[in-house]
Amino acid sequence: MTERSPSYHIYGYAAFITIVLWLVVYPGFMSYDSLHALREARGSVAGGSYPPFVSYVWRPLDRLWPGPSAMLLVQNGLLLLASAHILRLLQPSKAWQAYLALFVLALLPPLLGPMLVVWKDVAVGASYAVTIAAALHIREGVGVTTRRIAVGIAILSAFCGMAFRFNAASAALPLLIFLFWRLPRATSTSTSPARHPIFPATIAATAVVAILFGLVHLMNSFRLPDFQRLAPNTGFAAIAAFDVIGMSKHTGNPIEVQTPNGKQMVVSADVADSIYDPRHLNITLANLANAAPEMDAAFKGLNWSRDVVDLWLRGVTSDPAAYLAHRARVGQVLVGAHAGPQFYPTHNSVDPNDLGISQSPNALNQGVVRWVVRGVDGLGLRPWTIYLAMTLLLPVFLLRGTNRALVATLAASSLLYLVPLIFILPAGDMRYNFWSVTSAALCLVAGLIARRQRDGEQPH
Repeated sequence: MTERSPSYHIYGYAAFITIVLWLVVYPGFMSYDSLHALREARGSVAGGSYPPFVSYVWRPLDRLWPGPSAMLLVQNGLLLLASAHILRLLQPSKAWQAYLALFVLALLPPLLGPMLVVWKDVAVGASYAVTIAAALHIREGVGVTTRRIAVGIAILSAFCGMAFRFNAASAALPLLIFLFWRLPRATSTSTSPARHPIFPATIAATAVVAILFGLVHLMNSFRLPDFQRLAPNTGFAAIAAFDVIGMSKHTGNPIEVQTPNGKQMVVSADVADSIYDPRHLNITLANLANAAPEMDAAFKGLNWSRDVVDLWLRGVTSDPAAYLAHRARVGQVLVGAHAGPQFYPTHNSVDPNDLGISQSPNALNQGVVRWVVRGVDGLGLRPWTIYLAMTLLLPVFLLRGTNRALVATLAASSLLYLVPLIFILPAGDMRYNFWSVTSAALCLVAGLIARRQRDGEQPH
């Protein structure tokens, strides 16, 4: 590295940004989901709609430092330190490019908003950033022991990313393909190694993802350390209920519900139209409870895992266009491509709780919240604008860039995380975009930074 390339000081810079953000929102914002995870970390996990892994990770951190502080430091610190490592390994010709990129990443509203809160979405992003950083660490001149450690870290962090969220496995596949694709390059003695076949790397990565997915499934099914079976996940049934109402709104067909006592109830298309809100399942169901309490009671009286799914299957098969129209509306809200304010860009407080955690609003923490809101609404820095920039510049990066394999990997991971989300989410919270936006932003950085090359070195 020349004196113009970023030095190890960039890790101190990443740590400094992490500490500043932590101090600004100390001890860290907490929503219902955050409090639920901490409550289970202090007791025993129950399963259901919430993956238990975040509680397992939080448990020792909470014992070390009770409350959200340690978890907030870990999630943001890992994300920014991994990003710093990626930027250093990119070897930009000018050090300031790496420092500026890290600063922009930390303050980008779609990323900063979730980073103010203890949310597992940020932990997913941090885990996958570590996977990429470890894969990049495998390069010419790195010893065998170091390579093995890097592979172990990459696979472990990919497992963590998959375990934090039920839906994160698809995004891990490109990252692990990139990891295994780089392994032959690391063992080559040539100063100018040829490109290696992608097929063997894809097979290896697919096998590892399948194994990790099986381990995640076991973790989500049995409580640790006593291996008692956890409550089944009812999340899909809740999502199915959201879809049923959305399909009724778009088809104009009523929802026919038979109560457990055999009484037939009908949610009319007019009611479905009036209560439907693509922003969130909970808003839609709350509207139903206010508009038609008897129908709401009948709807909630169904067998949540069987009857609602049957209604969903009938709706999807009879009118798939209505299902796609509903999901497109949710997708618009998710990426911020709808009219009106970005939905739920961050959480700006610690919700009332029985855990003894509190936080006082002040000029600093509310000021950074205002920046997030102004950034996504006033400046238009929404998830879709990041995705659009990546999509438009991707052909240029792939044809003329010096980090082509990394750019392709990050773009693929971003899209493979985002597209399935549109079909499985119960809401359009901005935080659900977190890894997709992080990956897209890193893709833009890797594409825009001209890597300093040694003589004879091939772009990667």
